[in-house]
Amino acid sequence: MTPSSGKQYEFGDWRLNPAERLLVRQGEQIALTPKVFDTLALLVENAGSLVSKEDFMERLWPEAFVEDAVLTQNISQLRKVLGDPSAIETVPKKGYRFLKPVKAITDGSAETHGKEFHPEEATSSQTRKRLVTACILLVAVGLMISLAYVRNHDTRASVSHEIRSLAVLPLENLSGDPFGRNAWTM
Repeated sequence: MTPSSGKQYEFGDWRLNPAERLLVRQGEQIALTPKVFDTLALLVENAGSLVSKEDFMERLWPEAFVEDAVLTQNISQLRKVLGDPSAIETVPKKGYRFLKPVKAITDGSAETHGKEFHPEEATSSQTRKRLVTACILLVAVGLMISLAYVRNHDTRASVSHEIRSLAVLPLENLSGDPFGRNAWTM
């Protein structure tokens, strides 16, 4: 991964310097493995925006096949280091988003980097999406149950209308016993 040209990033008590490969919190340098550092840098550089799994794979492992579990492990380590699991949002089957407000610092001047993100808005949006999904699933299950009931009810009705009488045919005693008792004994 190529580091940003001279940019540093601040988020809360943290300062990230991609060019020098430094992560500092309140003056203390925090050690990260190279790929975990690169994962954080990519997230912070794109704060507030979704970084797809494909983007991570192309930027961090351009010429290697890496399973999603490796990226998931990097994200897990970052959440522990940052001490805030909610700092990085998982967007299922899509990627990850850095949720903290970030300031990009270039040559001593600061600029807000990324979108201003409000976790409570994301939570209510996610809650609405889950509620809509649950309602759709509930309606689908209800329709399936109704369809099964109607089909079963129609089958019973057609069977009961078709069978109106039962014929019993005469049986012939082939055993030679006048009462037919030996026909059923073995």
